[in-house]
Amino acid sequence: MAAFLVPRNALPAAALWLLVLLPIGYMQIPTLVGRYLMPPVLLIAIWMLRLALAQRGSLLLRIPMRGWLIVASLLVLLFTSSVFSVRLDITVAWMIVFLVCVIGPALVGQICFDDVWPTVRWTLACIGLFLGVVAAVDYLIQFNPWTSMYVIKISKFSVFRTRTSLGHPLTTSMVASVALAACIFPTSGTRQWPYWICAMGTLVAIILSVSRTSVLAVGASALVGMLSALPHATRVATRKGTRRSRLLPLLMAATFIATLTLSPLLNNRNTSEEGISSASVRSELLDVSINLISQHPFLGFGPGASERVYDYHNQALENSALQLMVSIGLPAFALIVIGFGVIVVGAMRRSRAGVAAGIVAFWASATGFNILDSNTGFYTLLAPLIVCAVMPGPGHAAQSEGASETLDSAKIRPGGDDGPTPKPAVTSQRLTPGNPT
Repeated sequence: MAAFLVPRNALPAAALWLLVLLPIGYMQIPTLVGRYLMPPVLLIAIWMLRLALAQRGSLLLRIPMRGWLIVASLLVLLFTSSVFSVRLDITVAWMIVFLVCVIGPALVGQICFDDVWPTVRWTLACIGLFLGVVAAVDYLIQFNPWTSMYVIKISKFSVFRTRTSLGHPLTTSMVASVALAACIFPTSGTRQWPYWICAMGTLVAIILSVSRTSVLAVGASALVGMLSALPHATRVATRKGTRRSRLLPLLMAATFIATLTLSPLLNNRNTSEEGISSASVRSELLDVSINLISQHPFLGFGPGASERVYDYHNQALENSALQLMVSIGLPAFALIVIGFGVIVVGAMRRSRAGVAAGIVAFWASATGFNILDSNTGFYTLLAPLIVCAVMPGPGHAAQSEGASETLDSAKIRPGGDDGPTPKPAVTSQRLTPGNPT
């Protein structure tokens, strides 16, 4: 009930904190609730509902056609794959999470004028700093208050690897990588130094998670973030201070990547027996995965079902991209890649560097372990980023509000003689039927 009373913009922040502070996927909770229908997913569902109800007019008709082309095709493939699933209960739960945390934000976000990015960015920055503090305490005094909550045991590592509050080093690395991407790329009109302080703490969490995939995630997100910021940087390059502020994220990203690569913990793990064995298993899983994909290349084994059909030396399929190919088939996987490509490019064109970089960091991290089919509730981390990536720009929002007010006044005063004269720019563009926006 409280989720319907708090401000809408507070819901994504609450969902992200709940995801981090309550790792029910690693607790003694039934699988369907602990890994799929998690409390953060419920908060995202309520957020989507409230955003949809806040829109004027028909929700379906206001969503641009480009959003429906990919989504409709993807949904047809997913529902068809679900019919032939080898685990219908898991498939239904997976579909609910995917609809709430991916499809919903991608559609509703296109007609949402709530600017949630400042709240989401600050939330991610604070989460990153929080994970860094927990990781540092865990490393220095071997104390983690969340350890007693974990019931899922993980294998012994050759070096120290923090699990923080998230239950596993790789989930820690993924969330911290997304937070780092949000921290280091500036947003106009905000002070950057608090975010860069949080970035330092976030880097501690990534280093102490000792994840090899984190180097890829940070590097890929830094590249995308700089490409996103480049057009905006060239427009304001005449201001010396602004140019310096645009170069600083690049220098910070390069420093962070070098720090991760040269980390003694990571180097020790790479040369250890456990690290070599882990790398070997990940290289061998490709052949097994290709064999499974070839059995059902078009529809897969059913959304979320890859864990139930993959069996190789009692090991999990430690690659979320391969998990999706096995589960939903190649055509649906290709549509997901295309869809997120469109979302990321859209964020880059709007100079939303932190948003685009965060999405890339999520997917790059996910390729290193089994998260999207095994702990699907972590799609919660993507939902606010998708909304921020596809939502209209501030100028579009202002025009839309002005158009609505003008149309309302036109209905009240036919001809407009008795009321204030509307601005010509608005009336000429908005009151003429068929005029493009």
